[in-house]
Amino acid sequence: MKYLKHTLYAALAALAVTACTGDFEEYNTNPNKLTQGSITPISMLEPLLYSATNSFDDYMLAIANEISQVTVAKSTPRREHCYNLSNQNFQQIWNLCYKWAKNADHMYELAVDQNQPNFQAIGLTLKVYYMSICTDMFGSVAYTEGLRGDEGILKPHIDSQKEVYEAMMADLETANSLYDPLQEMDDPTKDAIYAGDISKWKKFTNTLHLRLLMRVSGRNDAFTPTVGERIRTIIDDPTTYPVFTSNADNATVKFSGTAIYYRNYFNTTTFPNDTSLSGDHHVSSQFLGMIYNAETGFADPRMYVWIKPRYVNNEIREMVGALSGCTIEFNSNSIRSDKEPYLHYETLVRDTNPNHMLDYDELLFIKAEAAMKGWISGEAKEYYEAAITASCEKWNEYGQYAAYPMLNESGTLTLSTISIGSKEISAFLASDEGKWDGTEQRLAEQKWLALFWVVGFQMYHEMRRTGYPECMTGEGTIDLGYTDGKFIARYAYPQIAVANNRANYEAAFAEQGATLADNNMILPVWWSGQAVAKDAGTPWEHSFRHNIIADESQIE
Repeated sequence: MKYLKHTLYAALAALAVTACTGDFEEYNTNPNKLTQGSITPISMLEPLLYSATNSFDDYMLAIANEISQVTVAKSTPRREHCYNLSNQNFQQIWNLCYKWAKNADHMYELAVDQNQPNFQAIGLTLKVYYMSICTDMFGSVAYTEGLRGDEGILKPHIDSQKEVYEAMMADLETANSLYDPLQEMDDPTKDAIYAGDISKWKKFTNTLHLRLLMRVSGRNDAFTPTVGERIRTIIDDPTTYPVFTSNADNATVKFSGTAIYYRNYFNTTTFPNDTSLSGDHHVSSQFLGMIYNAETGFADPRMYVWIKPRYVNNEIREMVGALSGCTIEFNSNSIRSDKEPYLHYETLVRDTNPNHMLDYDELLFIKAEAAMKGWISGEAKEYYEAAITASCEKWNEYGQYAAYPMLNESGTLTLSTISIGSKEISAFLASDEGKWDGTEQRLAEQKWLALFWVVGFQMYHEMRRTGYPECMTGEGTIDLGYTDGKFIARYAYPQIAVANNRANYEAAFAEQGATLADNNMILPVWWSGQAVAKDAGTPWEHSFRHNIIADESQIE
């Protein structure tokens, strides 16, 4: 099959292992079984959406939420929250990114051959989407030559992160110019996001472009035109560059739940109960503290959808967050663990839940930040409040499935559904914890919360870009020694990638003033706030960059 051949080339181009092709049994047994000579661009769309986003969901639970201090693994061997990560972990994400990017690139090539401009645009957009995860996790990567193994380029040039971003944004510009709304999709049922609505795919492309621009906004002047000028060009010209205008435009992969292939990764077969989802991933003190305060009675309205307290009979236990980066001894405290809340199983585990790739609330947070920087017109406060509203309304749709424990007037425990209406949203926006205060910290922290359960390590990326939310690494990170107690700055390149392309990686490290000895989790990526501050010769004023360690002896 030509499809298989190109994916094998992708594995070579990524210089990874043959595990890159491990999912093809699934492709060859799904309802869209491909046969030689029948491949069209649309036949590749469902795997690029269903299988790809589900594969990243796996790592969202196991790793992304752990290193972002959303959850804390309780089992001793794992300890991802202490950065207990190995070459295998790095290689898995590397393989996923390159595999799906190459498949998207092949969709583009097929669309060129078959004169289907819309699928050229969709292919480019999805290629950028998956490669953006790769560069954001690793830094400099092979982009311009990295997907050209079928041309015999097996030792690709490693582009600097600036070069990667320039190339990705150029691809999105091309995609935007290709869309033809008059050319309908042959089988809209294969489009799990927009059901064939090309105008919404175009909005996805341009909104993704804005995500990339804001990601590198700390390097504003490194680009010509500058990042701010590029953002203004897109925002000020909705005719040429339409972007999301409501939650109806969200890039969410919708699952019917009718068969295994059409189920969300967080399905009731894979995760049959509370403990299967959360028993090894308790809610962290960092995350809990931002959405709940027992002393004041504050609760973010989304909290009831995201997490829930432990309960026994008619007793609802107080909620105490798990400590990220803690020692094994602290983590094994059973009395404390019994108070650590779970993720909300009933809302987060459903066969038909969508996978969130990019949402309207993120666009509004981007606008709010751009307005704060003076790059676009409008009030940052208005964009911020609209972003919070959009996030709450998005999660309100999940509230109907909630089973949140509450005590009724007679003191009997009931499991309640949740509604986040205008009253709850207004109260949150008026609260000390939610109201606009004009600071970068408030904006960054609320954007971080809104990125909960979004595909692709997005919460982690924003932490490194903005420095918020501020957090402390734990004593357990010192015990393991992978980062010397520092917050994890990046993923290390897989060993096989470096071994098979050593000269190009040596050059890539040299460009950053480093050597192959710096292939670790400490060297920051180029766009991060830490790297920007270092290059400017100024301090990085955030707690997790100052190596502050939580004193476990002072925590009850």
